[in-house]
Formats: sequence, structure tokens, C-alpha cells
Amino acid sequence: MNHTGSRRILVVDDSQDVINLLVEMFTSWGHEVGTVCCGADAVSAVVRLAPDIVFLDISMPDMNGFEVAARVRSLEGRSPRLVAFTSFMDAAFMQKARATGFDLHVPKTADLPRLLAALEIAPAAHGEGSRR
Repeated sequence: MNHTGSRRILVVDDSQDVINLLVEMFTSWGHEVGTVCCGADAVSAVVRLAPDIVFLDISMPDMNGFEVAARVRSLEGRSPRLVAFTSFMDAAFMQKARATGFDLHVPKTADLPRLLAALEIAPAAHGEGSRR
């Protein structure tokens, strides 16, 4: 597959199976991937890892994805693309996701072309000096 540049990706999900699957796919496509398994760790991971794009589950036990998105959007100098990666698909969810600051919604049942397309919303090599 042809990919237009490597991206720094953060995967936030309380399911280790989902994390493992996304890490395997994204790293095989040449991307750098960080992971956290709870919403509470997601905001600090965004600060620490400076990802280009965050795949963020909505239903997590400690802090849901909407809360994480709002906190990430309030961070000074951080603007990763946020992807709601969830099984929720209804119109009310989509409206709330947009209002909270998500850039895109990708269902967990998405096929490979849809995942690849989601990566295209984030510019490659986000900020040369932002890696830590």
C-alpha cells in the first residue's frame, strides 16, 4: 500500500485487543504508535507524545472520550486530529462528537481503506521539534 508519510498516532482504548490490532496495523504501515488504556492517561500522553492523530474510544470506565477530547482541545499549543473510534453510530452521537472537537468518526467495524483514509486527515511529520 502507498502511504503519504509517517504519522505519530496515539491509540486510546480500554480494550487491549483493539489496541493490539491498531498498533499492529499502524506500525506495519510505517507509523509511530503510542497507546494508553484509559481516558485519564490520554491527556498526559498527548502532551508527552505530541501525536499527529489520536484514535479515541468513547466508552471508557474512568473518563469518556468526550471528556478527553474537551481536555485535549483546551491544551495550549496542542492540536492533534481527533478520531472517535467507537461502535456508536447514531446522529446524536455524531453531533456530540463534532461539538466536542472530534475531527472524524470511524466505526470500530471499519475496513482497511477507511482506516487509511482516516490517517489522511492529519499532516505527516507533525512539527519537527515536537517529539519528546
